Amino acid sequence: PGNAHLPLALRTRAEVGEPAAHNPHARDGKLARLEAALLMADEPLTPRRLADVAGLADAAEARAHVERLQGLYEADGSAFQVEEIAGGYQLLTRPRYHPWLARLKRTGH
Repeated sequence: PGNAHLPLALRTRAEVGEPAAHNPHARDGKLARLEAALLMADEPLTPRRLADVAGLADAAEARAHVERLQGLYEADGSAFQVEEIAGGYQLLTRPRYHPWLARLKRTGH
């Protein structure tokens, strides 16, 4: 298939007839794919790359979904945030959680 060159975790394309989300905090297919791509990325992804990986129309749609995801993370008090870095977007943990994550790294568990 056209996306065979991508790692398995990033092999996503728009699906026909995806159900609309009924919960205001739920992710529809497009937003879920964008979120998954951000989770798997080792570096910031440009809006154009996000659009390609998540099966979105263009970079503008990717930016709109990033803004929606940022709002969802803020509204539900998530430990995650999406930051714009070096012309792309990256999923990061909020700074207030870094002390606990540092403990995890030190203990190796």
